Amino acid sequence: MKQLYLLRHAKSDWGRLTRSDHDRPLNERGHLAAQKMADHLVRIWQKAGAITEAGPIYIYCSTATRAQETMAPVLRACDKAGIQYHVTSDEKLYLACAETLISRIQALPDTIQRCLFIGHNPGFEDLALCLTENRDYPAYIEIDYKYVTAGLCQFENHHGTWQATDEKSLKLTGYTKPKTL
Repeated sequence: MKQLYLLRHAKSDWGRLTRSDHDRPLNERGHLAAQKMADHLVRIWQKAGAITEAGPIYIYCSTATRAQETMAPVLRACDKAGIQYHVTSDEKLYLACAETLISRIQALPDTIQRCLFIGHNPGFEDLALCLTENRDYPAYIEIDYKYVTAGLCQFENHHGTWQATDEKSLKLTGYTKPKTL
């Protein structure tokens, strides 16, 4: 079974309007939420046996500063826990729409068992709602209301191949918000 995780970047700093959108960093609240979510992800992966089974975690991250800063504590937490990972920073994930994200997922090699995408709304919210087969699941309703900053969606792919990923093809197994941790 393949697993997909979507982590929306944490809260960013709008303080300096001279920065481009791409270069906005996280604010203090964002750094705290990113750390909470990193610790949560490592707990999930440890529980699922990510250290010894299924190979490394593959992480695909937008090149935007706020996404890269959201990823940094995930990498530190993985290092501390001994979880192997492979990182790809992808400029096409910056503000990507759901269709672009689906094409990125479909292009994943089937040797990858677990992958984490770190990126932006509205693409992540649209993607999460599009992929979900179990639309009566309470998490679906929460995501439909608002995919919060640093929100994490978890999906299971029972098709055995990433190429089969399309509308209503994955099972939503969780949605975690930093405030709930």
